[in-house]
Amino acid sequence: MAKYRGDRKASHSKGRKYDRDPGETRLWFCRSCGTKERTGELPLGWYRLERKTFQESEGRSPWLRLGLYCSIACINDQTPRLRGIEAEVDRGELDPAGFDAITRRAR
Repeated sequence: MAKYRGDRKASHSKGRKYDRDPGETRLWFCRSCGTKERTGELPLGWYRLERKTFQESEGRSPWLRLGLYCSIACINDQTPRLRGIEAEVDRGELDPAGFDAITRRAR
């Protein structure tokens, strides 16, 4: 079970640090090809793609998580999806604060 530091809510989706029990692992998956790996931290060689969408305020993270990818080829395969997200954020049609909760529900 993860142990959170202080009163701050910790979340993988926001990239905040928290302590893990020794030996604790989780399942990581590539958003593009679906490759899965069980490990205690982001698998070696994988990419965590994020976009800064606003200046940090009121404890909200300014980072929009766009996905975890096992290779550059997988990031490249997601270019149409990423362009669509970028356009929606730039037009103000997508609230970055709510985006992570939406993608988590879609899994």
